[in-house]
Amino acid sequence: MYREVRVTLAHELGCTSPVFSAKFADTNTVGKRIRYCIDQAGCGFNSQIYAVGDGASWISEQVDKQFGTQATYLIDFYHVSEYLSAASHECANDRSQKWLHAQQQLLKCGHYTTVLDNIKNYAIVN
Repeated sequence: MYREVRVTLAHELGCTSPVFSAKFADTNTVGKRIRYCIDQAGCGFNSQIYAVGDGASWISEQVDKQFGTQATYLIDFYHVSEYLSAASHECANDRSQKWLHAQQQLLKCGHYTTVLDNIKNYAIVN
């Protein structure tokens, strides 16, 4: 039987003592644990929160539910690279590796809107 453990880690910028939570639980319960970890890490109402995950929609939904506009959800580089790799075969069939590396470089330089445009341009043409 497969069960997914959902892990949360929170810390203030520069802090070396993070707060952890790990649960075999539904997404709403994990959302509350995310809130708990953030609160225990010392984030307040004026804190800007950056949540990082694998791109699962439930994480984005829970971050929005728990923190609203106070938080920004980001997909980690490893997972976004996996998603771009899958897209590369459609967006640049004969040069997929070159296209993937170009998109990764754009992301590393903070040009995520260009990456999104590159994908949208392919979707519009096809």
